[in-house]
Amino acid sequence: MHCIRYQPYFQITEKEVVPVTSVWSSGFVEELLPSSQQVCLLYHISYLCLAKFPKLERLLRMRAVETQLLFGSSEAVLLKCVGTSQNLVSSLFPMLIHAVEKNKPVLAIKYLEKARTWIMEIIHDVEKMVDR
Repeated sequence: MHCIRYQPYFQITEKEVVPVTSVWSSGFVEELLPSSQQVCLLYHISYLCLAKFPKLERLLRMRAVETQLLFGSSEAVLLKCVGTSQNLVSSLFPMLIHAVEKNKPVLAIKYLEKARTWIMEIIHDVEKMVDR
């Protein structure tokens, strides 16, 4: 299993904003594997118990497939969150800091709008997944 340390991306000192290194790995998705395996096992046990009831067995199979698709969607959204976070920290925030230091408010607003767009996309993806 992989361990993730959650730390602030930037640390504010008296005079400047300094990036803080943190550990990011897509391996955190693998930490969800035991949960998905447990759900899979519960579906299998339920399936074995319902072998004599074809309608319930069919319903259970449908739900198992839906659950499997949701786990895949969840993984994709989580990976998108990680990618977006890394993009914000590694490229957008440094450009934003530079724009502020050079006193270019229009450019800074443009960068903030870009961040807002990325974040809103993730929120929209999560809302779609919740609606399922």
